[in-house]
Amino acid sequence: MPGSYKFPSSGKQGFSLVETLIALVLLAVAVLSLALVPIATTKLFVHTADHERAALLSSSLLERIESGETLDSSGTEGKFSWVITTTTEAETGEDIVRVQVSWSSATGSRSSSMERLVRSDD
Repeated sequence: MPGSYKFPSSGKQGFSLVETLIALVLLAVAVLSLALVPIATTKLFVHTADHERAALLSSSLLERIESGETLDSSGTEGKFSWVITTTTEAETGEDIVRVQVSWSSATGSRSSSMERLVRSDD
């Protein structure tokens, strides 16, 4: 037949259906893994930002207490709720002020605490 080309026969002609399906499954797994990276990064960013806001709130409350301001023992600010506890160290007479900040996130309840020694004005 003029104009037709016959491939040399080597016993194997192209990919089998099973080989093609395995390659597609491997490709799908790789693409799915890459697609999950931005989601995980966003969750980590939000988690870190919440911890930073909680630390800033704790620090601010402790600064206000050190300056002599009287605060309620608990309260809320936005999505954060806080509890202040004070214990007095018997030997030195210093107050240990602890601020615990709690909040809810997409991954569950979280909390962060900070404490500081504050001299009593006796």
